[in-house]
Amino acid sequence: MANVQLPTVNTGETDTTELVKQLLNAYIMLTEELTFLLNNLDTRNVNELNADIINAGTINAALVTIKSELQDGAYIAIDGQGMKINDGTQDTFKADINGQVNMTGATVKNSLSSGYIQMSDQGLVINDGTKDTFKADINGQVTMTGAKVQSSENGYPRVEMNPDQNLVGAYSAANNYLTIQALGGSDQSPQVLIAAPNANMFMYVAGLTSFLGTTGANLSLTSNRNVYITPGNNIYDVIVPFDQFKDDDSGRTLYQELLGKARSGSQTGSSPAYNGGIPIGTVLQTAGGGTVTWTGIPSHSHTQN
Repeated sequence: MANVQLPTVNTGETDTTELVKQLLNAYIMLTEELTFLLNNLDTRNVNELNADIINAGTINAALVTIKSELQDGAYIAIDGQGMKINDGTQDTFKADINGQVNMTGATVKNSLSSGYIQMSDQGLVINDGTKDTFKADINGQVTMTGAKVQSSENGYPRVEMNPDQNLVGAYSAANNYLTIQALGGSDQSPQVLIAAPNANMFMYVAGLTSFLGTTGANLSLTSNRNVYITPGNNIYDVIVPFDQFKDDDSGRTLYQELLGKARSGSQTGSSPAYNGGIPIGTVLQTAGGGTVTWTGIPSHSHTQN
């Protein structure tokens, strides 16, 4: 309490007139002292205040602590250090005078015109009103739906994941890139496309056929070892038009080379007579004891199969 000077009356006064005068002076002094105290309440003259409603212009929390006692030991407190909310076991909210805010188990939600942004003890969620477009949980798992991720906004080189075109791409320039793009149809694989300014190379699977091809450029398969083209199960073939199977040195096709060879059903040229290494006229003995005279191999031809 503040040092309050309360008036006194001489209780031993026997003169009634003098006693009334003392009482009147005491009344006036007490009224002035109480008026002053009520107009200047502070921590020196108020230790505890119980009230249902307090109307005040300013409550200086640097001098007092404002505390709201809740159930199960929980409370809300405001003092010279800031504001604190406690659930009875831990501080779930703290805001100090330096602007530092700590929340435990809290959910902060910013409602937008067609969605919301929400931060809770589970992580961060951004929703467009129909689905979560961004989620980052407390385990570090990040999920984005419909997001475009790129290493550069306009410059090159650039790597990007583009949801509008359903592709992942690496770009050296606008017309020089590699992409992996999802194609339409349930029987068609994603396509790998390598694009240069004047030519493209592509690779994908459609149904039971795999495609590897180019447009605007030669396709060269090279190795410092052997190159094998092996059909499966010994029942499939390497299929190629003979008139497009060309020798690199001569420039002639396999078809042209085969035209100069023997054809099925044609006759070979006649061969000259030949003794087969045995002089003609030699008499030879047979297994039955008789003899034959060797006349040699006469001139002849063969029919081609």
